[in-house]
Amino acid sequence: MSQSKTNYKEWSKWYDIIYNLISINDLDFYKSFMTPKTKDILEMGIGTGRVPLTCLQNKVNWIGVDDSQDMLNVCESNIKTKQPLKGIITLIKEDMKKLDIRENNNTMNNKLHDLVIYPSYSLMNAGTENNQTEALCIGSKHLKKDGLLIFDLHNPNLYKPTKKYSSVVKKILNKQSYEIFSKSEVDYKKRIHKNYLKIKINDLSVELFSIENFLYLEDVIRITDEIGLEIIDIFGDYHKNQYDENSNEIIFICKKRKFY
Repeated sequence: MSQSKTNYKEWSKWYDIIYNLISINDLDFYKSFMTPKTKDILEMGIGTGRVPLTCLQNKVNWIGVDDSQDMLNVCESNIKTKQPLKGIITLIKEDMKKLDIRENNNTMNNKLHDLVIYPSYSLMNAGTENNQTEALCIGSKHLKKDGLLIFDLHNPNLYKPTKKYSSVVKKILNKQSYEIFSKSEVDYKKRIHKNYLKIKINDLSVELFSIENFLYLEDVIRITDEIGLEIIDIFGDYHKNQYDENSNEIIFICKKRKFY
């Protein structure tokens, strides 16, 4: 039977291991946008806390949003093992399309942040183009006038549907042998990418599935223009090389557009 939803309960058990095996080297990238003036950060799709537990700086208030309680449970456990923290991490269980954080209980004004980030392709997990537009709009509402909004996407031009599993990485981690295999399906009409992972740990085999809705560059340019965001840079990787059609990633750095 064809799967239609990502099982975050299963992913939460293996998420940290997968990112330890497949190094995407994005943590220094996010750190580079944090200055001594950065005090408030909003992360859409915090998952297990991979980004803040590495990037959190002194006296920073980091709000992490996720609609998977299983992911948040792992995140909370990871936070406990990292005490004492340099800053404060607050976890919120909410759909990123519906988030509404107020300055306080007596105002209708949203709490604003220096950075709003959607790491690990979390925007692609929001659903359809309309859903992703809503998620970006919510992020913009929680962004300071001089703040930055950052999100990353896979480059759909490089998707290659495969019927058979192929090896992605093989490593020794904590004295155990791991190998990750993957295969994928692509529906270009519905703009859906289905990813199948198989993790082999010694003699054990685990299968995971995820589904993502992808956008093309021209879609993002149109969407950001519609919701009042200005794209100030587009990178093709986490080393800040400029994007081209052969880049694996499309990473957008945005700010609120000024209206005169």
